[in-house]
Amino acid sequence: MDHVSSRGRPRAFDEVAALVAIVETFWAKGYEQTTYEALCETTGIGRQSLVYAFGTKHEMFVRALRAYESEIVGGVCAALDASPGGRSGIEAAFGLWRDAAAEGKGCLMVSTAADAGISDPEIAALVERSRDRLVACFAAAFERAKHSGHLRAGLEANALGALAVACGDGCLVHARKRGGAAFAERALSAFLGAVFIDPPSNIGERQ
Repeated sequence: MDHVSSRGRPRAFDEVAALVAIVETFWAKGYEQTTYEALCETTGIGRQSLVYAFGTKHEMFVRALRAYESEIVGGVCAALDASPGGRSGIEAAFGLWRDAAAEGKGCLMVSTAADAGISDPEIAALVERSRDRLVACFAAAFERAKHSGHLRAGLEANALGALAVACGDGCLVHARKRGGAAFAERALSAFLGAVFIDPPSNIGERQ
């Protein structure tokens, strides 16, 4: 079924599928290297229709970041929140990061944070909100792990939440480099070994 725009004009394309393609394009190329031509090619939509539906390149990027936060960041938070004892959720979240590193895609939010374009206040706010959301979810999971007796003595949940996100960010920065997947596996496993009592050998292994 055709979609209808806010201006009343019917659209002969799937807007959801187009947004997914826009996210993937920015994720692969970054903001600066993404052109209208690349966006038209990946979405299969002409430039006039693309701009009519999604706005300027900047507006498309903002929509892509919001969609990425909802789907990808939201998925990590859901994994964390699903664990009553905290530990298995943290391991599952680290498993998602390990898989992302293995795919060599990195993280759209992390690459955006490292980009000079982060000076844009709207984009900066989106990246900061995403980071803070992850830190809060990890901190809550570490607090549950502490009460469940899985956490080593003397460790503070809020600090571990920030450290976990920093560790994940670093792994995803290296994901596009040669050996990035092996680096992520070593780093994430070392983190788990440092904070948990007898962690499982495989990241993401459920208890």
